[in-house]
Amino acid sequence: MNKSGLTKHEQQLEKIVEHIQFTTTSEGIAILKQFCKDAKFYRLVKDIKKWSDETFGKNRKNLPLPILYHLTKEVPEAIVSATFMNLYRGKKCRKRLLMELADCFMLVVDAASHSGFTPEELLKAVEKKLEINKIRKWGEPDENGTVEHIRKNDEKK
Repeated sequence: MNKSGLTKHEQQLEKIVEHIQFTTTSEGIAILKQFCKDAKFYRLVKDIKKWSDETFGKNRKNLPLPILYHLTKEVPEAIVSATFMNLYRGKKCRKRLLMELADCFMLVVDAASHSGFTPEELLKAVEKKLEINKIRKWGEPDENGTVEHIRKNDEKK
């Protein structure tokens, strides 16, 4: 909230409505579409956290650690699903992989939320990390096809 008492999303919505009242330019439509996408993501994050708290308890200890440990169990399931998809290429395999990836995504979002990060902070961090990764130098794939960035002498894993 700011001085006007409106949340950031309410301020954005106010600007969008004002903009659309005076123009129906492609810029105004693009702003509205982006707001709708952002609002959907915020609602999804809120729903994931609410479901997590209702299902597993609000007062879990050491959050987000239990959520991240759960993620370490879901990633191998996604790897198995991806392996089957690569071997058999069936729609059922693709759907299973998609559901495992959804589990991983929900756990990452829930861990971020329970760490006190807002959806906006998470998205900004992802954007920033992508830009960092774009300028890094990358090594050769290992036996699993994993490629890591080349670390400087003072960098540790």
